Amino acid sequence: MLETRRAIASEPDAGDTARAEVGVSLTEVAGLLEIAGNTDEALAAYREAEGALSGPATGSIETRASLASCRSRMGFFLSTIGKNDEALAAFRRARADQEALAAAARAPAELRSDLADTINRIGRVLQNVGQLAEAEAAYRQALAIRGELYKQDPASPSARSGLAASHNNVGLALWKTGRSKDAEVEFRSAWMLWQALANDYPAVSSFRTQIHTIQANLGNLLRETGRLKDSEDVFGEALADLERLVVAHPAVPEYRRRLALVHHNLGQVLRSEGRPQNAQPQLQASIAILADLVTAHPAVTEYHADLGSSHSELGVLLAESGRVAGAETEFRAAANIGEALVAANPRVTVYRDRLATARVNLGELLGDAGRPALAEPEYRAAEASFRELARDNPAVSYFRFGLAYTLVRRGIQLVQVGRPKEAEPIEREAVEIYAGLSEKSPSVPDYRDGLATALTNLGNVLLANGQAAGARDAYDRAITLCEHLVKENPKVPSYRINLAGSLRRRGLAGHVPDDVRNALVILDGLQTRSPAAWFETACCHATLGDATRAFKLLRQAADLGYRNPHAYRAEAALKSLKDRDNFQLLMMDLEFPDQPFARFE
Repeated sequence: MLETRRAIASEPDAGDTARAEVGVSLTEVAGLLEIAGNTDEALAAYREAEGALSGPATGSIETRASLASCRSRMGFFLSTIGKNDEALAAFRRARADQEALAAAARAPAELRSDLADTINRIGRVLQNVGQLAEAEAAYRQALAIRGELYKQDPASPSARSGLAASHNNVGLALWKTGRSKDAEVEFRSAWMLWQALANDYPAVSSFRTQIHTIQANLGNLLRETGRLKDSEDVFGEALADLERLVVAHPAVPEYRRRLALVHHNLGQVLRSEGRPQNAQPQLQASIAILADLVTAHPAVTEYHADLGSSHSELGVLLAESGRVAGAETEFRAAANIGEALVAANPRVTVYRDRLATARVNLGELLGDAGRPALAEPEYRAAEASFRELARDNPAVSYFRFGLAYTLVRRGIQLVQVGRPKEAEPIEREAVEIYAGLSEKSPSVPDYRDGLATALTNLGNVLLANGQAAGARDAYDRAITLCEHLVKENPKVPSYRINLAGSLRRRGLAGHVPDDVRNALVILDGLQTRSPAAWFETACCHATLGDATRAFKLLRQAADLGYRNPHAYRAEAALKSLKDRDNFQLLMMDLEFPDQPFARFE
């Protein structure tokens, strides 16, 4: 059909309508190429469509609307391959046309709906590049337009669905800026609207899939804010519905993909609840479904990317429970998928970001397992990737965030292997990056949490280098940040764990037992503790002089999977234990290979 239309449009006497039809068809073709992962071909089709639609006389409302739609869709695609500046330019051209069309007398509601779609997409790009205040403003503009459309026709399915989508997007912006209560209100408003649509139109599958989207957002919000049972209930409801959909429509791959993602999310919740034996089957189910989808639809890159994420999450679970070999297998699977995606789609920044993250995960695992020589190349590869991404995309904050996190982890490892002087400039750079992000976006808790972590590790470095005063200053700054985070988000356990760690280290550096006791109170108040948190608890007891309790908890941390001998040797709080026979035996156990005879097999 497209080639026929091209041939007709190329005739000397072809009219504007024929050329416009080619543009509309090319826009649809571009969308299909985009789904199939053919990045270059999709972009070429969008640009050809834009040219075809720009050529005819602009008097036709339909042609102008089609041109604006093409630019809006092209802008969305450009944003997915990391061309955010070009995406915003395309969106703004589309918006200008749509605003002019929507302002005309008796303009149909569809034109204002298209305008809201474009403004919403602008918000998404602004969110992706870290301009969260501007993103929220755009989302609210789209919400206002969609709210008016809903008031004018409250029975319209498209008006109701558009309003729900805007509530969801505003919720995302609020969540990312730490306003979790307000975000929950928006998510539940979206859920209510989509649920009503699904009830009114049970044959329209898209309404049910939108419910699954909002359930994922709400469930993850609840998990991050410590409401684990509520989160589990949300994902459990989504799981039951998707299992029914997959049974009823086994040939629909999107239902199977969403089922896999719910298994993944539920696995994360169960892991956070301290139930690894229940979490592991959920993650394995996600991997099995996604692996089947990849086999059946190898051209759909989204399935590959999701599969890599589930391998990574299973790797985290196995690492936390001490199954290092299994965790390494999963992290390497995620890295291999990432490498293939980047090789096939070198311009898609999200794939490069995920590959760098997989390398950081692998580096952490190898370092914590006492294999620093293997960990360092992974950290360096991740650092190089994040530096390149941050250089090429200076407006995208999460690339700098990833770089800072990688630097923090490298610094930790260097201290553990006795190279604190090399670690100091690395940790200082991490502090500088996080501080810049926090100053630009003070309402984003992740940036302040990262800054607090970097300051604590800088304090550790300075203490190891004999700079006790500088170390105490770094700990003071970290504690102030952590205290604010805990006050703002009292149900987020990671903020309390970080506060405890900073207090314990300041107490050790300044010989202040009350700091250590306060840290112990925080740790003892946690509902569940990771192996690393048990190690932290042991260090508190060691600092307070309770060697028996400290050693018992060190043994527990090691048995649960915290088995990095370099971390035990480098920890200043354990200095009083290092000459004890039981500590020496523990170190021998930690340094003994998991599979000592593997090289002879």
